[in-house]
Amino acid sequence: MRPEQVDEIIDKLKCEFSRHRFNEPGVVAGYTRKLINLNYERMKEAIDKIIEEDSTEVPALSVLLQRYKGIGKNNTRTEIRNSKYCPTCHDRGFILLKEQVKVGEDEESNPIYSTYEFAYYCPFCSVGSQYEYDGRQCREWKTDYVMKPITEVLPEEILNDIRKTNLKWKQQNEKSRAERNSKDVRSITSSIGRDMPEVHHYDEDFIPGDAYEGEELPV
Repeated sequence: MRPEQVDEIIDKLKCEFSRHRFNEPGVVAGYTRKLINLNYERMKEAIDKIIEEDSTEVPALSVLLQRYKGIGKNNTRTEIRNSKYCPTCHDRGFILLKEQVKVGEDEESNPIYSTYEFAYYCPFCSVGSQYEYDGRQCREWKTDYVMKPITEVLPEEILNDIRKTNLKWKQQNEKSRAERNSKDVRSITSSIGRDMPEVHHYDEDFIPGDAYEGEELPV
């Protein structure tokens, strides 16, 4: 997130919780170092969930980072879901694109290409924010691996086409699901009201299971 967004997050922590330690030396700097590499919207969402549980004291950095990563109080990872359907990524959080990559040259120095599949995270939803990653910004264990947003490789008009297609799929799936549910209900209710099968009526004095003496019952 940007420096001004880090300031907003820290202000939010100060205002939403009853107690904090940001007036102590080094606390703001410590939070800033960790927050700068995180996603702004996702961090806000994590803080809101913590506030719903307990707004007494600003959580420690370790707790804040765990909740940001979707880890609950018992160190169990909670599934991150979108509160609203995302047509850009179909609620998957990422988009896969096939791209031609040069892998070498032939004997005549003509380029040789091979098709690879690359993943790009969706910057428009909470599910997508968990895939945002830039190894170059890590203070420890730096890598050259970067998970880029889909907006860096596809223009808005193509993204709009993707959204239209995903919305169409979603509507078709919902329609098919509704038709299947309706069919299941009809199959169950269609048997209601039919004639009961013929049953054997016993004499009034006969109780099935009773032991009778004397004349044997016909087999």
